[in-house]
Amino acid sequence: MLPYFGASVYEDPAVYAKSSAINFIRNVHTPTFAYVGERDIECPAPQTQEFWHALKALGVPTSVVIYPGEGHRLRDPGHAADAMRRTIEWFDRYLK
Repeated sequence: MLPYFGASVYEDPAVYAKSSAINFIRNVHTPTFAYVGERDIECPAPQTQEFWHALKALGVPTSVVIYPGEGHRLRDPGHAADAMRRTIEWFDRYLK
């Protein structure tokens, strides 16, 4: 993220904190479905779990799925189909 932030998180942690989703979690009221690959290095599963846990603690409808063996992009056709099905179900539930 050097081009965006202008420094690494190790050089300037404050610039990263300004845009960290967890720092603004109290502003979230939208029902949120998240999925992540177990091996995602761009958006690590523990961060997704932290976000899910915070939403749950704040009473925001939320759900999370962690796909085993997957990275940032779901490559297993079964996992991709499952994520799409769950996403559509989530939208049907909260947008209708």
